[in-house]
Amino acid sequence: MHRAGVAILFSATLSVACGRDAPEPAAGEQRPAASGTPTADIRTLAKDDGQWVMAPKDYAATRFSGLTEITTDNVKNLPTV
Repeated sequence: MHRAGVAILFSATLSVACGRDAPEPAAGEQRPAASGTPTADIRTLAKDDGQWVMAPKDYAATRFSGLTEITTDNVKNLPTV
């Protein structure tokens, strides 16, 4: 009997941890990303070239920034961090 109780408790905990008990979003709303940030906000941030919302910058993994503040002429003046 003890094992059955542990199995039920484990199953319930796993169900909650996986978000199975999370309410469905209302019509027209997006489900938040795992971090709690809605996907639409990530897309909006990604349009700003200064925002890297993921390690490779974007879903295409471009790793390119169009920012022009640091150039080949002034990069030598950057301090070591």
